[in-house]
Amino acid sequence: MNKKILFITLLLFSVNAYAALGEIGGKPPLVSINNLEEDSSPPYIDELNNLKTDLVLRITSNNATECRYSTIQGFNPLTQGNLCSLADPSNATCEFGKLLNGDYTYYYACKNSSSTWSSSNSKIDFEVNPSITVFVSIISPLDGNQYYIGKEILFEAEIICANEPCTFRWDSNKDTGWHSTDQNISYNGLSIGDHNISLTVTDFFGGVEKGYTIISINPIPTDVLSISDFQITKLEPADRYAVNSKIRVQAKVNYFLFESINAKAFIIISDPRTGQALYGPEPFYLNFSVPAFEEYDLNIDLGNYGFEERQNYKIEFLVVSNFVESSPEYFVDPMDEYSDYWADGQIYFIPETQIPEQNKANNSGYEIIELGPEVLRDISNLPETNSTIILLIVFAVLILLKK
Repeated sequence: MNKKILFITLLLFSVNAYAALGEIGGKPPLVSINNLEEDSSPPYIDELNNLKTDLVLRITSNNATECRYSTIQGFNPLTQGNLCSLADPSNATCEFGKLLNGDYTYYYACKNSSSTWSSSNSKIDFEVNPSITVFVSIISPLDGNQYYIGKEILFEAEIICANEPCTFRWDSNKDTGWHSTDQNISYNGLSIGDHNISLTVTDFFGGVEKGYTIISINPIPTDVLSISDFQITKLEPADRYAVNSKIRVQAKVNYFLFESINAKAFIIISDPRTGQALYGPEPFYLNFSVPAFEEYDLNIDLGNYGFEERQNYKIEFLVVSNFVESSPEYFVDPMDEYSDYWADGQIYFIPETQIPEQNKANNSGYEIIELGPEVLRDISNLPETNSTIILLIVFAVLILLKK
């Protein structure tokens, strides 16, 4: 009888001790969400051309210190399984690596700071690439893009081709004589009109997939922008140009298309011998979407800029598109003091490729002027001796002419 009581007492003590240990160890981490990164439906692919699938675990109890995964149901996480990456106590990522086509089941478990593990019977079932072996998506040029003829166009696509080697072929339904077998190319020879561009990808086993995009190639218009009504007016003095002159510069910028464009207009004073810019205020920003014009009426005090007497200066009003102005190989910004435009001997010109139009000569209006001294000498007040000398010279010239 005493033995039975002792046995029951020990049994109750063991149960209570186990319960106490369970309370000391705490509850195991609770995984509420398990999904595959960046995708919730087959095929589970999160990196192009690399069938890499990561299992993401969300631990709502926020108490995970370690997580592991295995292909074995009920695996022992103390001795089995692969370690998952733990970003914080509520987020773990289990990297499966590169998986081939097929069905997969992975089991996982997480523990808390007291080394209490959750069940290693928790699992996720999924398929990798069950049906797609070839996939094509053209990312450049985008559907509906329009280009002027001669424009360099990048042809590029996102491609999955599981069974290598793979072949590629770009075609146009309009230019039937053109095609390319490069995966990505640049080309500027498409003809004017609408083009249905296709990219055909064929894998090693003959699997074929096509991607399509429709673009338009437009002719270069005769005129896009022009400068007209350019003129310089002497204000002070009113009868000549001098290093201290005040002048008035007028010009009109014209736009001819029914489409949106951004442009900049500049007034520049430069040395016509070297092209070096000597004066250039902030540019005028232009926004056009229909045929229109902008008029400019500017007063400039030449005395503020240290111009030299008896030197020629080019006063120019020009217009450029923002698109080309940002391309340093075509145009250097005259407003940027660090630009090559300001370097000695840097000749300024409007490049032929600057604005997509046939008539580029009218994108600039200019006049070359010579600046005289601030004050002209008054010969009426010359000394009498100098006046006599001048009269003698004139008399000698007249005698020579009569002979």
